[in-house]
Amino acid sequence: MKPTVPFTIRNVFQGFAETEGILSVDGADLRLEFQTTDNVVGLLKSGVREVRLPLDEVEEIAFRKGWFGCSMAVRVAGMRGASEVPNFKHGAFVLWIAKKRSQAAAELVSSLQIAPAARKTNC
Repeated sequence: MKPTVPFTIRNVFQGFAETEGILSVDGADLRLEFQTTDNVVGLLKSGVREVRLPLDEVEEIAFRKGWFGCSMAVRVAGMRGASEVPNFKHGAFVLWIAKKRSQAAAELVSSLQIAPAARKTNC
């Protein structure tokens, strides 16, 4: 079973919407599945979208723990693949993680940070 991490992207469309989704690693890709919902009435929803980012294009992924939850900041080498992620700016985006899912998020980030080092030593 592949670990998944539920996330939220806040302040989409200048605060009028919020995005909720699931982050996972699928082979050589970081996979984000998400749906955007309006914050006004909560009835307007986008369709479920999927973005796949090749792991070799992810330059940095950082886990930050806070009082009420956690966040994962992702920075990519190229803008083309991640341009569909809401609030993607300057080659990066932030995913907010609920506190009860912080352990899964930390483990996912740790596994991604260890994997490139393992690939370099095997070459």
